[in-house]
Amino acid sequence: MVVMANNAGRPPLRPRINTQAPSPGAFSVLMAALIASSLCQSAGAVDWNFTPTLNSSATFTDNVKQSANNRENGLILSVTPGFTLVSEGSRRVQATVGYGVSGVARFGGERSTDVNHNLNATGKAELVEDFLFLDGTARISQELISLLGSPADANTNSSNRATVGTYSFSPYIKKRLSNFAIAQARYTHSGAIFGDNAGSNIDANALTASLQSGTRFNDIDWSLDYSIREAEYARNGATNASNSTFESTSATLGYALSRKFRVFGTVGRDSNDFINASQSNGNFYTAGFGWS
Repeated sequence: MVVMANNAGRPPLRPRINTQAPSPGAFSVLMAALIASSLCQSAGAVDWNFTPTLNSSATFTDNVKQSANNRENGLILSVTPGFTLVSEGSRRVQATVGYGVSGVARFGGERSTDVNHNLNATGKAELVEDFLFLDGTARISQELISLLGSPADANTNSSNRATVGTYSFSPYIKKRLSNFAIAQARYTHSGAIFGDNAGSNIDANALTASLQSGTRFNDIDWSLDYSIREAEYARNGATNASNSTFESTSATLGYALSRKFRVFGTVGRDSNDFINASQSNGNFYTAGFGWS
């Protein structure tokens, strides 16, 4: 892929908040290796298709800083070696890893060099047949810091870009209880890392559980749902972190009046403890209809 102007990046992922975040490059390679190895070990023999890539670009612009008042010419040269890794031949393991590292040199209005990492890794595995599953994602890219600054991509002008990483690791179980119901419970550990203190790092843990009606119920469908998410926010080097908790419980009941028309209603309770705000609890309800 040739990197041209207006190249939007993508964010990566990372585990528990620390006062000092690791370098995005080291993190990207680590996360890609962990996802690939864990998925490979989860389900016997898996074939992997490895494809190396090498791309380069040259961009000339008459406004390298994307400024209305300070227009300057600039030449941007970049080279990006990388690879893609795709699982094949297994129904129980599906994974894709794409990684590239861009070396950038700028001449003209701004003389500078940069090294930018980009990672996009996703994977899912069936660890125990029809019962235990695992999802994972990891991304790294260069993202806008401010909507008021230069909108140029990180290669053209890095003044309004920061390297961002996000990750998610989510094991879950799903079980059919005969034809009565389908039960599911999922744990998710996720987070985000912001380079150059561009934002607060995020470390979150979430649990969701649901019980939904099975095929025994024809005209009536129902579900019971519960979720809780706890997140911690901290700047790099900060001594204190802010916390927030979001919790929700609900029950839904629906009835099919005909093959094309159904009505449904939901009742529940939310508990939200926002950052720098008093805790708020409250009941909620919804009602509606569906037509096909």
